[in-house]
Formats: sequence, C-alpha cells, structure tokens
Amino acid sequence: MAEAPVRRGSSSDLRPAVYSWAILGVLALLTQGLVKLVPFAVEAVESPLSPAERTVLWAFVAVNLYLEGYRGFQLRFVPRVVARALYLAKRGQGGLWSIALAPLFVMGFFHATRRARLSAWILSLLIALAVVLVRHLPTPWRGIVDAGVVAGLGYGTLSLLYQAILGGLTGAARAEAELPEGGA
Repeated sequence: MAEAPVRRGSSSDLRPAVYSWAILGVLALLTQGLVKLVPFAVEAVESPLSPAERTVLWAFVAVNLYLEGYRGFQLRFVPRVVARALYLAKRGQGGLWSIALAPLFVMGFFHATRRARLSAWILSLLIALAVVLVRHLPTPWRGIVDAGVVAGLGYGTLSLLYQAILGGLTGAARAEAELPEGGA
C-alpha cells in the first residue's frame, strides 16, 4: 500500500462532507455485505469439515485475499473510488445529482469513462448472479465460499478505509478518476 500518489493536491480545498458521504456510502455497502456473510463464514470455519473440505476452505480464503482483496480492491477499485471522491469533493462538477449519489458516482456507475462504467455495471451484475447461485450451494460449500468472500471483502474494506483516510489527509489520489473526455 505504499505506492506513490499519481497527483498531488491540497487537502485544504477539499469539501469534507462530500468526500465523507462518498466514502462512507461505499463503506456502508461493503460492510452490509460483510455483516450478511460473516455468520455463514464463521459457521464453515467452526464446523467439522473433512480434511479435503478444510483444505478447500483455506485455499479459497487465500485465493480470495489475493485476487479479490489485493488485486481487485487494493490495486483497482479502491484507488479509483478515492480518486473520484477527491475529484467530486474538490471540483463538485456534475451537479447536485453527482453529490447526492456520490457513492454510486465514485464507484463509476455514471460520469465515468466507458470502460469504468461497463466495469461497474458488469461487475455488479456478476456479483448479484453469484449471490443467487451461492445461496443454493449445500452445506458446507456455501460457508466455504462465503469465508473466501468475507476474507477478500474484509481486506478490501480495510484497504478503502486506509486509502480514504490517506487521500482525505493529503488530498492526493493514487489513480486517475477515470472521467469521460472533457470531464476533468
């Protein structure tokens, strides 16, 4: 997490309420997912699993920590969210709708490059589909999958919290805001 910021800015021109609303909205969505999944994950970890099932559990946790937590959240999603929150809090362009819907704005659902918008919408649809499918998995497999998701989501939530505090204090982003042409 010690990469150099992409651009520097002053935290003095930051509107803290806008920045906080954007970041806290995303944190609330991530925390909601954690609250719903933790009981299933705990149940899986504490249940009597066969050696093969226990191996799959810890392997899936490790894979999700790396792929979802580190690569997905820490390196991609979180830096973009913080950059877009800083953009919105400093410039406020996009009008009141962008501020009112700040959590969705910073996640890239609108006023973003085509690539960022598609990524946000497709990833959301895939997550919704995965949620539906995982609900139908038998015990202990649902808990095993949920344990891996909790690990990655928990890592990502902590990464967002850390990078958001750092971004708020320094006014610097580690990534581009991925705004549409002429949007900056």
